[in-house]
Amino acid sequence: MIPGDSTPAPPEPVKHNYPPPNVRDQLPPELEQELEAALGGESLDSIIDGSTTETGEELAPETKLTGTVAKIHREDIFLELGGRNQGILPLKQFEKAEPPEVGGQVEVIVSRFDAEQGLYEVSLPTAAVRVGNWDEVEEGQIVEVTITGANKGGLECQLAGIRGFIPMGQISIYRVENAEEFVDKRLSCVITEANRSRRNLVLSHRALMERERKEQREKLLAELKPGEIRDGVVRSLQDFGAFVDLG
Repeated sequence: MIPGDSTPAPPEPVKHNYPPPNVRDQLPPELEQELEAALGGESLDSIIDGSTTETGEELAPETKLTGTVAKIHREDIFLELGGRNQGILPLKQFEKAEPPEVGGQVEVIVSRFDAEQGLYEVSLPTAAVRVGNWDEVEEGQIVEVTITGANKGGLECQLAGIRGFIPMGQISIYRVENAEEFVDKRLSCVITEANRSRRNLVLSHRALMERERKEQREKLLAELKPGEIRDGVVRSLQDFGAFVDLG
């Protein structure tokens, strides 16, 4: 209003809020059904807003699964493990085999979850990792050690200059009568305890044998058929029968 002018100001224009057009109201019934099926029970608004999330169960250590190669970068292979789970596999584990290509599948075992990277560290079921120093040592790794000595408690060993120990009960799935027979030999083992500050490295060859035996058992059970004749090794005799190892 201009000073001194008694003319009343024009009224404010009325604002109308019109809802956005609903395109789905215009869809034929058959297209509406297809859209509902494609959304899988999710609302269209949540998908547009990006609020829909995929859920996936946490993978426990020692979980065996098949991953799909998503990318190979320098010394690492990145895998899709299902859902939102992703894993990282050292390329050097394929020293004795041809590495997979992008899109290929590979069977792995979960070692641990790296929260900093948001990735699962995985390894090949029986692949030994090369370790150069304590910085590269992690629990759950499969490594190859040299047996340097034996005592009543177990086996002394060396891993890249690091002293380690294999308790007597972790040498084999079978009873060990003479631990001295392992001296100067190389054994593949699983690292069960790694404490750098205390320089404590404990390993288990038995754990690896049990893992391999489980895989063989699963494969054998899938192959066995009623009426088959197979060779076996008698492991134990009891009053009620015999325990036979079929391999």
